[in-house]
Amino acid sequence: MIRRWSVIGLTLAALCLVAANPRRAYLRDVDQATEELKIYRGFDTALILRGTLLDRPMRTALAEERKRLINPNDQNHSAFLERMSDDYERFHDIVFSASSPMPNARTFGESDAGWVLWLEADGTREEMVSVERVRRPSPLHQELYPHLNVWSKLWIARFAKTVKEPEEVVLHIGSGFGNGELRWKRRK
Repeated sequence: MIRRWSVIGLTLAALCLVAANPRRAYLRDVDQATEELKIYRGFDTALILRGTLLDRPMRTALAEERKRLINPNDQNHSAFLERMSDDYERFHDIVFSASSPMPNARTFGESDAGWVLWLEADGTREEMVSVERVRRPSPLHQELYPHLNVWSKLWIARFAKTVKEPEEVVLHIGSGFGNGELRWKRRK
């Protein structure tokens, strides 16, 4: 009987440790802030895009995961937190991974030459500031954005923020291959 209770106690302790795992908590945060879009062209997949909106809760989780992973000094971590807060006040940032087997369909921006991106915040179109591909994702990028895989490329899209605390953000994506959107509702 005592052995049975000690096995149950050890099992419960192990489950508590797994539930308290900070990596699992971070992955849950990423999952809540990430949406996926698949665009098909006939029987082919034209685009698979997974985008993470860097809203306030996601930026906080990202900063804590970065701290856990790289163990920066206090000054470095404070500077990162300040930059994240400043960026949140000024921009809508979306980090996305995208893959497309279609020729000439591996770029993003405002040009018709690739995938056109534009963003709405509560129905207001926000101006694109930049969209850049991360040419050589670091191990930190790979850990912070788990939707990045061997088939996809990592991109960061930044839009000027005129709607400060939108209830809904919509990223529109389109090309000659088709179109779609990613939608995020405000998280408290």
